[in-house]
Amino acid sequence: MTLMIDVLQSRSSSATACTNLVRCLLTTVLVAVIDNMTTTLTYKWAYVFWGLISASMLGLMYVEIKIGLKWRRAREITE
Repeated sequence: MTLMIDVLQSRSSSATACTNLVRCLLTTVLVAVIDNMTTTLTYKWAYVFWGLISASMLGLMYVEIKIGLKWRRAREITE
């Protein structure tokens, strides 16, 4: 959430509201998905799957760390 507020400084309350809405919607969907996964697979394989998904997202975090400041500066220039 703090990233969204940092990126959209002039619209921080809108960023917070959108972040909360998306977080609630994803929670609802993922609870149903995990429930189906644990009945189809075992708990072990369901959480191994989600662990691998989380680990694969580390690449996106690295890109954000390396390029994020450039994106922010470009946005500040255009605003």
